[in-house]
Amino acid sequence: MMNSFWWGHNKEQSKGIHWLSWDRLSMPKNVGGLRFKSISAFNYAMLGKQAWKFMTNPGSLITRLFKARYFPRSDFLQSNIGHNPSYVWRSIWSAKFIVRDGHKWSIGSGHNISIWDQKWLVNGAVISKPPNLAEELHHLNVSDLNITQIWQRCGLWHQIQHSLNTTTSVSGCVLELAQHMAADQFSLFSVLLWSIWQHRNNKLWRNEVESVNVMCDRGINLLTGWNHAQEMKQKQSSIQPTIAGTKWSKPSIGRYKCNIDASFSTILNKVGIGVCIRDDQGSFVLAKTEWFSPITNVDIGEALGLLHAMKWIQDLQLEHVDFELDSQIVVTKFHSKNRDESELGDIIKDCRTMFNTHFRNSRVEFIRRQANEVAHVLAREATSLASFHIFIDVPLCIRDIIMNEME
Repeated sequence: MMNSFWWGHNKEQSKGIHWLSWDRLSMPKNVGGLRFKSISAFNYAMLGKQAWKFMTNPGSLITRLFKARYFPRSDFLQSNIGHNPSYVWRSIWSAKFIVRDGHKWSIGSGHNISIWDQKWLVNGAVISKPPNLAEELHHLNVSDLNITQIWQRCGLWHQIQHSLNTTTSVSGCVLELAQHMAADQFSLFSVLLWSIWQHRNNKLWRNEVESVNVMCDRGINLLTGWNHAQEMKQKQSSIQPTIAGTKWSKPSIGRYKCNIDASFSTILNKVGIGVCIRDDQGSFVLAKTEWFSPITNVDIGEALGLLHAMKWIQDLQLEHVDFELDSQIVVTKFHSKNRDESELGDIIKDCRTMFNTHFRNSRVEFIRRQANEVAHVLAREATSLASFHIFIDVPLCIRDIIMNEME
């Protein structure tokens, strides 16, 4: 009809001579055509629009009707033409290639998007499922990739990815990594595995969702504390004399020692506080980790750590306590009689009031960082935890330090 209108010279019975094919007429003007609309392309566009509604509006009546009839166990892109299809379904299904080639996922939670054979990458590329992929990895979704980000952040993803492609199980992957990774890399890999498992437990039992930074920091802090404890153990066996004030010492008989420290995480915008109580034998009594946000300056964070520790010791009704922290400024201001109207001064005033009211035969002392390692490690651990913790048993992160300092 459109050909007759163009070439027929307005004569009802004359079709005229078709000097150019319709394909040429429908091409853009800048390439020699007249930019007529392609009826076939227009039809595909309308059909593709209906197919797009199937994907983006699953709750509509028409989508539920077609899904129940033609693709009840998959989505539209994985659907088949089916047996004895209707003309409407056959027409819409024929436009599936337009939606498949032109769509891309916009990532939200990623829970319903498989990482395999789906367009979710920024450049629209597709990750094909390897033929020898381990069974446990067949159903990975985009939401699981925060685990991948952990390996990428710590520089281990390239080796792990290669191992996943060359082994048929997770256990085989771990064994291959143990054989080919350097010792320090495999140590980092091991503590990150532990941190991922901790993340899984927190999600399952507490419904707590942790970020990649939290999981990485928790694993790295554990490894740092363990390495430091090993270094201290080696140094203890050396003949070199210990510098005065750099080694933790047991309190006098009948007294307790409470070590306090604060850590500061700019990434998490948190201040972590670690407190550890030991008796006159150097034995572990209790420990506590807590955090608050937003981050403060170092002196205020250390002073708040002392205040929180005093409140906790008061609740425990302990007496004859030596409070030790590695902030010279806080300890000096605590013993000073000068008035200080600053924010730090107000916190120190609260500490002094509580100390004078509830603690007798106790003292607040400064020690060097090397003699305050237990509280330091606990404070770093506090920022990676989702909630406050009171430890009745010795935490794993300070176990070696406690044992070394008891000797």
